[in-house]
Amino acid sequence: MALANRRGKVGKGGGAVWLWVLVLLTSAVELRAHAVLLHTEPLANVRLESAPPQITLIFNERVEPVFNSVRVLDAQGGRHDQGEVRVEDGDTVVVSLKQIDEGGYGVFWRVNSLDGHQVQGQFGFGYRAVPPTEEELARQGPGENGLLAKWYLPVCKGLGLVGLALWLGGIGFLAIVARPVRGLTPPYGKPSLFR
Repeated sequence: MALANRRGKVGKGGGAVWLWVLVLLTSAVELRAHAVLLHTEPLANVRLESAPPQITLIFNERVEPVFNSVRVLDAQGGRHDQGEVRVEDGDTVVVSLKQIDEGGYGVFWRVNSLDGHQVQGQFGFGYRAVPPTEEELARQGPGENGLLAKWYLPVCKGLGLVGLALWLGGIGFLAIVARPVRGLTPPYGKPSLFR
């Protein structure tokens, strides 16, 4: 495949450029993976005999210092974290706890990786009690956790895809329809359909 300049002559290396553009636009390889939770304090699904002063989440890579959420809820949905989420050393997320009573607690977290992707999860622990099960955590989860992700992020991704489709469609239109209308012929002559 070669490109024709305005005089109808084929440019050197034009085909290689278009091939690289096509490969770059269609490759689905991610250059960076999402942040992965490596360790929690307290550990997931443990029974503690002393109340933890804070929840600590350690990830395999740095996370964004903004728009992160960690909520600690009891079985009735009461909130026991102090609300302010801190990022320490780039890869550690910390939230302080209020005074907690005996019982099972769910920790619901959401962080943004440096690559822009949001990751989230949950785990439970018990303070002088059995930790909640996965089913209990699913019922116990905060309704507003991930509200931003429920509508805002998919809309932005959709608009980005529409923009990409319009951009690629415009390039295709110019290459296939607009150039022949201006009287430029392909370097190999007219297609056999029009001879």
